[in-house]
Amino acid sequence: MLLLISGSNRKIIMKSIIIILAVVVGAAVLVSLSEILREVLPLLGLPVEARFLAFGLIMVLMMRFKPAGLMPIPAVAAQMRAGRVRRKKMKDFVAVDKNH
Repeated sequence: MLLLISGSNRKIIMKSIIIILAVVVGAAVLVSLSEILREVLPLLGLPVEARFLAFGLIMVLMMRFKPAGLMPIPAVAAQMRAGRVRRKKMKDFVAVDKNH
């Protein structure tokens, strides 16, 4: 069966494949990082359980300094640099009843 795909649909399919591959690579990196921390922390004289703290610290630092990811989508990265993508504040999520 021959499937003909037009140019714009081909781009959508390729982007979808890239996104799926990025998720797989990201999962592999996270699992590998956890295992690397399990081996490295005892060498530094820290308990193995400290890997959870180290892993959490790495995640916080990544979200602080690379919120768009290590290899961001160019359009999203440009919007973040231009300040068009705002972070939501907590008050945006909580409904406030001013009558009480």
